[in-house]
Amino acid sequence: MPHHTPAMSASTPAPTKKRQAVSRTSKYAVNRLLETAFTLPRIQEHGFTHPQNGHWLMLPPEFDALLAYEHKVVAQVVLVIMRHTIGVKADGPYDRGLWVQLSVRDIATFAHILPGNAQHGLKVALQKGYVKRRPIPGKRFEYSMHWRGIED
Repeated sequence: MPHHTPAMSASTPAPTKKRQAVSRTSKYAVNRLLETAFTLPRIQEHGFTHPQNGHWLMLPPEFDALLAYEHKVVAQVVLVIMRHTIGVKADGPYDRGLWVQLSVRDIATFAHILPGNAQHGLKVALQKGYVKRRPIPGKRFEYSMHWRGIED
């Protein structure tokens, strides 16, 4: 005798696999949203911090070309390295920093981007010669800008 399987009616839902809910929002996306929500309105209402009142950075004239022609993540990585080298008083040329120890996660945090994007931006910046890298003990690296006429 043939086995008979009853047909499913339109009102009977098909069996589904139970999926565990997984958040697709990373902590970096949340931090970026929070930073945007608090910082941008503050700038719009009160303006930017004047250099006499805090840390500031004088950008080289070529940075405009970098912003115009490179991917955003490359420019963000270069800017983070500038802020943490020449953007601080230190014992380098002209009393500014020359090298900085940063991890990819540090760069991602300071640039408000995902670590994968920071890794990509850093790779391109190194390949194209915008920044330099040297190893330090402990499988870590220091980064510097590639300056014309300034040797490490």
